[in-house]
Parts: sequence; structure tokens; C-alpha cells
Amino acid sequence: MFDPEGMRPFIANWEDVAASLIQRVYRESVGRVTDQKTKELLETLQAYPEFRTELKKPQASNILPFIPISFVKKGRKMNFFSMITTVGTPLSITAQELRMECMFPVDEESEEHYLKTTAAKAKGKK
Repeated sequence: MFDPEGMRPFIANWEDVAASLIQRVYRESVGRVTDQKTKELLETLQAYPEFRTELKKPQASNILPFIPISFVKKGRKMNFFSMITTVGTPLSITAQELRMECMFPVDEESEEHYLKTTAAKAKGKK
């Protein structure tokens, strides 16, 4: 998401998404303790161009249970919200670390375009 060669150019509301993702990294670090791998991840993300320094510190007031994200490609904008599902009462460390992310269209126009795009790809069209 942060890489200018990856998804970054297609995210219309990148600053909001970046802030939410950084907050998620801090929030989900085990026991709210930032271990070495988490520190390395944060350093890597913060090294990308256009990274604002105010994103480096999580703000409790900005926490949402979902991430609103808008993708733009070929002048067409699609609005989604992303939610992460976790196992509520894990019985093993593996289940505790399991995360499943789902994206849902926010409006009818985004849903219709998404359905048309995925149907065309399923039929082998681009």
C-alpha cells in the first residue's frame, strides 16, 4: 500500500489510509509492545516518499473499526471500506495471529463497477 510502485498510486485517500494502517501496526503489536520486527516494518514504511512525520505517532482519537479506502484507476473511483476479522478466543498462537481482511463497496456505483470488472475478468476479458 505504501510503495509508489505498488498500490499507492491507485489510492485516492492515501493519507487517511496510511494513517489507519500505521495505527493498526501499533495497535496489533503483541501486548502493545513494539518488537524488533514491528520496528523494522515501521521504519520500512516510514522510508517511503511522501511519508508525513505526524503518521509516526498513533492518535487514539482517529481509530475507526474499519478503513475507508478509495481506489482510482483510469479516472474511475471505487469506494470501499476494509475490515479485519480476528479469532475472538484463540486456542493456539497460530489462530491468535490469523487475520482476514474483507473489502466492501460503500455505494451502489462502486459495487456495480466492481461486479462488472470481476465478471469481465472471470470471462477472460480485460
